[in-house]
Amino acid sequence: MEKTLSYKHGAKSYEIVATLLGYLPGQLRVLDLTYGVGRFYRLCRDKIDLLIAVDVTRHDWEVRPDIFLNVDAVTLIHRMLDGYYLPFSLIVVDPPWSKEKRGKASSQLGISSMPYHVHAKPSETIINEALALAEKRHVPLLYRYKQKLPCNHMVYARAEVKIIRNTGTIHYGICRG
Repeated sequence: MEKTLSYKHGAKSYEIVATLLGYLPGQLRVLDLTYGVGRFYRLCRDKIDLLIAVDVTRHDWEVRPDIFLNVDAVTLIHRMLDGYYLPFSLIVVDPPWSKEKRGKASSQLGISSMPYHVHAKPSETIINEALALAEKRHVPLLYRYKQKLPCNHMVYARAEVKIIRNTGTIHYGICRG
């Protein structure tokens, strides 16, 4: 049975993610395929034993991962589908579906302020490949996306947001693997 949550304007993504992770038992080994600055983990880092960050650029992190892999998500997923092993119990994906920049600019050498989608695959490709990997590895997938994914949800959340002058909805969920 799916648990459905609803958030009004003003809810922060890291608050919603912390609530969603509360539905998963035990300590987690997280593979975040679109890590960015790690904002998702502000309130829930203590629930995570291992945090593996994947991103095309090294950002100025808010939450430091245990392992950082400098590769695009789809390339890594294909490697894992071909047998490359990483120890994880949850996949997280927040693909770059907006044209806004991820993170803040930094003057530090090696830190990029470029948005993920400038370098990587379309968000639909990242979502579909992440779902395929979750199904193959039999692990849940936590997502944040512009639409609800067609999958078997354990927990689903809608968050009302204000985008420029319009109100919209961001969808979060944990799909069963």
